[in-house]
Amino acid sequence: MAKAKESSFSDKVIRTGDVPIHFIVCRDSNNHIVYYFLRCPEQKIKRLRDSSDKVVKPQDYGIVVASGFGRVPSKAVKRLLRERYNYDFDVLNDIPEEEYEYSEA
Repeated sequence: MAKAKESSFSDKVIRTGDVPIHFIVCRDSNNHIVYYFLRCPEQKIKRLRDSSDKVVKPQDYGIVVASGFGRVPSKAVKRLLRERYNYDFDVLNDIPEEEYEYSEA
């Protein structure tokens, strides 16, 4: 029987909800639409959202726990977030399905 992967300290902290995960969509340096799940305090996410920079570097504001191309995460990313961090994307974000622009890679 395979041994389950132990959670890191960071994973345990995220699950407590003390440092929330934020979902952001922006453009990368190649002008692609990308999404990030960023673990950071509220004041840092506010600074990121208030930033006038055309290209945002989320890693400058917190820990990127997942990312990808498009406006919505793949099913695999959603599953990872739900299993590892107890973050249910479909419950916490109300994005119309017609805006889903990802490929299941």
